Amino acid sequence: MKSLNCALKIAVIGCGNIAQAFHLPILKYQNQVKVLWLVDTNSSNLKKAALWHPSSNQTTSLKDIEGVDAVLIATPPGFHYEHVKFALNRGLHVFVEKPLAINYKQAQELVRLAREKGLNLCVNLNRRFLPHIKILRNLIANKPFGPVKDIKVFDGGRWTDVSGGGITYHSSSHLIGGGVLLETGSHMLDLGFFLLPPITSVNSVEYYDDSATKIEAECRFSLGLATEDHTAVTLPGFFL
Repeated sequence: MKSLNCALKIAVIGCGNIAQAFHLPILKYQNQVKVLWLVDTNSSNLKKAALWHPSSNQTTSLKDIEGVDAVLIATPPGFHYEHVKFALNRGLHVFVEKPLAINYKQAQELVRLAREKGLNLCVNLNRRFLPHIKILRNLIANKPFGPVKDIKVFDGGRWTDVSGGGITYHSSSHLIGGGVLLETGSHMLDLGFFLLPPITSVNSVEYYDDSATKIEAECRFSLGLATEDHTAVTLPGFFL
């Protein structure tokens, strides 16, 4: 990665809600990062993004990007594999919103590609850094009540928001690539594994959802795990 003694030049790919609410405002005040390109197929998103970064180049095509060191990808999950692979093949470091991809095979391919090219590939699982998560992780590690044997993860809610007056991408199996397991589940499953000691094996998996439309609105699961300290842990959860 380039030394931060000079500005890291980046392209923001996907300038929708998450970029407008978090990434673009934060990047505006990072003196060591310069947003050189804004990329989105939605002209309204580009216009809103430019309010934060008026001097940035704007484009609707990834192929126009040049002169950058890294990309921040905040497109819908169904595009992550395509966009991350494009950036890595261009020799660019990648910071991508969760999930990395919509299935294990795609994710493994992207990880291998990043390693082969010696590039950083980072997934935004920011809930790990919340203050209460840090406290809870230290508490579990110090075992004042003994080893954890059961950790439950529950989250979710009805999605009603839309971007620019249109239909939210959550209702499109092509754009989202799945349902709550990819969305809420990406964060909460990560937290479950992050809070526990390193997992050595997954011994059982039970999973149920209502994905008749290929977009699960609810899912329930239970994982039987073993940790490196030889503790059997159950990880049940429910997302909606």
